[in-house]
Amino acid sequence: MPGLNQFKNLLGQMESGGNYQAVNSSSGALGKYQFLPATLTALQFEYNLTPWLDDYNFLNSPALQEVYLESHLQDMTDSIRSNNLTAYLGRRVTGSKRFTGLTTYVNIYGLLGAAHLSGVGNLRRYFNSGYDPDDGLTSLTDYLAYFSSSSGDTGFIFPLVALAFMFGIVLYYS
Repeated sequence: MPGLNQFKNLLGQMESGGNYQAVNSSSGALGKYQFLPATLTALQFEYNLTPWLDDYNFLNSPALQEVYLESHLQDMTDSIRSNNLTAYLGRRVTGSKRFTGLTTYVNIYGLLGAAHLSGVGNLRRYFNSGYDPDDGLTSLTDYLAYFSSSSGDTGFIFPLVALAFMFGIVLYYS
């Protein structure tokens, strides 16, 4: 059954092929989930996390990467809710670069994936103006469509998850 664990696994595969020691030489992103050092530092202080110290320490600690991911997901969830982006749950979306043939309905995992790729501000900008940032290979709408279709159920359970999310209830199911 789809859910948060499936989302995290897919995110790790999409970002780094599941490699905890991956380093993006052009952006400096680190680890399985490709965190920028500035994001790690912000999460460390905001959530009082164990310091990530340096690239070597972070890349060689899968457990630490998972802790940072959990805080990152909480941070994005809070930002998605405070920016009222849950209003777009159920909206139809199509990938624009990497997944051009993929059309689906937005769910929470799509919002989280797109926010991870481009930030909550760009996700809000996309819904307000259609701006679809990309890195040359993958766009915000690609992540929005991919994670909506791959990580969550768009059938019966979708309305229940959307409703629970809008009211701040966190559902963990796998």
